[in-house]
Amino acid sequence: MARTWPGWDVRFAHDGMGGLNHHLGVDRDLTRAPGWFETLEPAEFAGRESTQPWSVVLLRLPAGSVRAWGSAWEPIDHLACDPALIDLLPTSPATPAPTEMPYGGVHFDPRVRTVSLWAVRTVTGVHDWPLPASAPRRPT
Repeated sequence: MARTWPGWDVRFAHDGMGGLNHHLGVDRDLTRAPGWFETLEPAEFAGRESTQPWSVVLLRLPAGSVRAWGSAWEPIDHLACDPALIDLLPTSPATPAPTEMPYGGVHFDPRVRTVSLWAVRTVTGVHDWPLPASAPRRPT
């Protein structure tokens, strides 16, 4: 885009309408329904089966190798769990490889305590991270 619009400040609204609201100087939540964000229990990830994963979860293991899982969750949903998800991943069963381009993914590297998120679609709420520790959990 910058090559097509030289000299212009080109930005992408990764947060959808939240990004546009921010550009206009209003609260990102103005166009979001109340309660739009839900936290997830890490155990829900291990119990999910999907024949067509939407996203990819990568984890760097203690020995340095990286293992991948397909997931039916949206990429940001993995961040809606607490770090207990990282402990569940190694014991999670293998998943089918995506047959189409995933919508995005998340990479956890516990050794350096980093989380990387990528997405090919709008990621609502991406600019709200980190979430306050008091975010309510969804009942199980």
